[in-house]
Amino acid sequence: MSRILFANMGNLMTLQKEYTKALYYHKKSLEVAYEENRPLSIALCQFNTGQTYFYLHDYQRAKSYYEKALPEFVKAKTLSNLVQTYKSLVDVNDSLKDYKNTVYYYKLFLQVKDSLIKNELNSALDSLKVKFRTEQTEQENLLLKKDAIIKDRTIRLQNTIIILGLLLLVFGTLFSVFVIINRRKLKKINTQLVEMTRFKDSMTSFLVHDLKNSLNTIINIDSWKNSEQQIEIVKHSGKQMLNLVLNLLDVHHYENTRMKLTIREFSIIQTIINACMEVSFLCEKRNVEIKYLSDENYVVKADPEIIERVFINLLTNAIKFSPPGLFIEVLMEPMKTEMLKLSVKDHGEGIADEELTVIFDKYMQVSARKSGTTRSTGVGLTFCKMAVESHDGQIGVVSTPGNGSTFWFTIPLSSNQETGASLGNVASMNAEKKVIVELSPEEIKKVMPFCLQLKHLTIFQLSNIKDIIKTIDCHESVNLMKWKSQLLKSVSDCNESAYNKLINIVLKDEKL
Repeated sequence: MSRILFANMGNLMTLQKEYTKALYYHKKSLEVAYEENRPLSIALCQFNTGQTYFYLHDYQRAKSYYEKALPEFVKAKTLSNLVQTYKSLVDVNDSLKDYKNTVYYYKLFLQVKDSLIKNELNSALDSLKVKFRTEQTEQENLLLKKDAIIKDRTIRLQNTIIILGLLLLVFGTLFSVFVIINRRKLKKINTQLVEMTRFKDSMTSFLVHDLKNSLNTIINIDSWKNSEQQIEIVKHSGKQMLNLVLNLLDVHHYENTRMKLTIREFSIIQTIINACMEVSFLCEKRNVEIKYLSDENYVVKADPEIIERVFINLLTNAIKFSPPGLFIEVLMEPMKTEMLKLSVKDHGEGIADEELTVIFDKYMQVSARKSGTTRSTGVGLTFCKMAVESHDGQIGVVSTPGNGSTFWFTIPLSSNQETGASLGNVASMNAEKKVIVELSPEEIKKVMPFCLQLKHLTIFQLSNIKDIIKTIDCHESVNLMKWKSQLLKSVSDCNESAYNKLINIVLKDEKL
């Protein structure tokens, strides 16, 4: 492989008329060929080296390498290589004014060239003969098949006419009814096919539109000067595309099977915070706030990653269809059935009554709601329905045109509930958060080992930092959850100041 690479680099340098560099690469290729001990490869490398010397006007060395390569080409009987070598020897001897050898090699060149042309003509002629015979045979077979088909159809037609003649009087009425029913079915099938074609075109347009917006944002990022803003925009665009692709894959994969879950007990507040962080850039872009309207914290028994994606999809839809300057509400309510009801309420234009029954169907959200030029494939809501039902929960929507919409779903509550935990309102996601977290001595002791590790890492060592942060188990403490969330966000935003402040909250009490 390295021999071919060196040879290609040499040829490239030759095309660019950088013959000194070309000579270097061809010699490296020749060295590798000697190591591989392949005579024909050695000969080819010798020929390429000779060509380079020729371009450098070192005709004596060029001739030497041509003559070294020639015996192996003669032995291998590779006519194309022989033609090139003889031609090159003619040129180099002519340049050296060795006309005797020039004439000698020119005769050999003509002989081999004539032989090569004859071989090519013979091959072309043989190929044409084969093609002609093949086409002739195919035509004969086709005629035989057509003749057999015509005979078979004639026999079938005769039998059909005889049978129909006998049964026409008895089954005439039934036959007429049958024809009418089948015509109606065919008309219905044709209408469905037309609708499916339009649907496919519409879905292709929506998918391209959703992906194109994110890609255009990334492609045009060079025109912006704020590096932190660039990073945030690229991350948001990438997350949008990733979420769309994951939704499509999951909806397709689990359409006929139950979604695979990793069930564990966790605090729903942390999941809500994570989801709000994921859509914070979209909130800022649309000038929309998210408010959390519950003073309680609940422990649920579910797959945290899947439930977080459900929240992200519902919040993303709510943000898209909310007028700028308004807010979105996140609510939760325990139910008597040991389930927790979570709701996402927006103040947009709402959903028409005829769309409410199909809003969660596959790809149906394309016509459900519109907000300016916002368009959607609808797979996000389909994924949400599949995810919630896999948890034995329910999902639904309450909406009145002109008064916004409330999407809700239920998931199982854990029997082990935290007490006295309160989060309050989740602040606006479009405002930069201050690092104000008060940790108790016990909480500081718990995270101290992790902070000592983080102290030796810079903000740009993202993978190492995130690997350490993810190992911190803080679901039993709301303060630690808030501290961990702010720490993760400072890393994602490359905010070194916030990152250091959060670590120093712990390290300043290292004596504990």
